Amino acid sequence: LEEGMEYIVDCNPTGGAVLAIGPEGDWTSKEKERLLSAGFRAVSLGSRIMTSPTAAAVGLGCLSMKLEKFNEVKS
Repeated sequence: LEEGMEYIVDCNPTGGAVLAIGPEGDWTSKEKERLLSAGFRAVSLGSRIMTSPTAAAVGLGCLSMKLEKFNEVKS
């Protein structure tokens, strides 16, 4: 993992989430800075390289489960 990054399964979104999937070859340093300054958190889907559509499906699946769990605990 890069410094300051966590695995998506370890993150705890509170109330909602937005997912930005990196392009092939990763984000540029400038793009990463912009995302972080906009409030995004750097997360990883793991060490396997995925196509963008696969990464989107996996990321959204993980986030939806985390948000469901958060909403169950909240109610």
